[in-house]
Amino acid sequence: MHLLPEQRRRRILEFLQAEEAVDVVSLAVRLDVSAATIRRDLQQLEVAGSLTRTHGGAVGFGSTAFEPSYTQKEQVQWAEKMMIASRASLLIADGDVVVIDSGSTMLALARAIKRKHDLTVITTDLKVALELADVSSFDVIVTGGLVRAGLYSMVGNGSETFLSQFHANHAFMSADALSLEMGVSNATLLEVDVKRAVIAASSSVTLLVDNTKFDRKSLVRVADLSAFHRVISDGELPIEVRERYAKNGIDILIEERERTVS
Repeated sequence: MHLLPEQRRRRILEFLQAEEAVDVVSLAVRLDVSAATIRRDLQQLEVAGSLTRTHGGAVGFGSTAFEPSYTQKEQVQWAEKMMIASRASLLIADGDVVVIDSGSTMLALARAIKRKHDLTVITTDLKVALELADVSSFDVIVTGGLVRAGLYSMVGNGSETFLSQFHANHAFMSADALSLEMGVSNATLLEVDVKRAVIAASSSVTLLVDNTKFDRKSLVRVADLSAFHRVISDGELPIEVRERYAKNGIDILIEERERTVS
């Protein structure tokens, strides 16, 4: 069964994120389409700012300081992010106070918790706030601060000071990368202090990361993996990776199938 163009381009971005470079011929074989179709896809993705075309293929943005836009993040691993969010939502009880970090995985979490009741949600992400703004039983609190253009996250001393006033039952965080050596790391220094404030504001901190984030390092360290009470990922994470992290005291909860969410 052939994928729709949008689905096919999403798969190309997933390959590129995992491999950092792709070629037209192998993509055509993997996706069962012509090389001409792949070239058109790569052209469209380059126009969107998602990759750079090369002779015979394309490369990703390999710098550890590169951060794709929110729109680009939503195009990659979305089904896996929804699975992860569904599993994470089971940790939340009606009436809880929850801190939600910024990013597309956090937007997936916001969508997964909309059937809960009487939550207080504190977030550093404008899209998360807007997603939950119409849930009448929720109190949605935005941290304030400087909004990062195209990324919708709030940074700066305003956000950090605001978060220091709260104590939550749960905090949920995303990451650009994680590894046993560096812990959780981020592509920009701007968000690091806010993320640390999110960790400090909660009794229980859960890291939500899809399989592409493992064994990678980004620009700046946020925290050791020991700062998190649990890590939730998707079923595409190889067993050998799970076992290696488990041997180092990091148990990873896996969501194998997608749950029904609103």
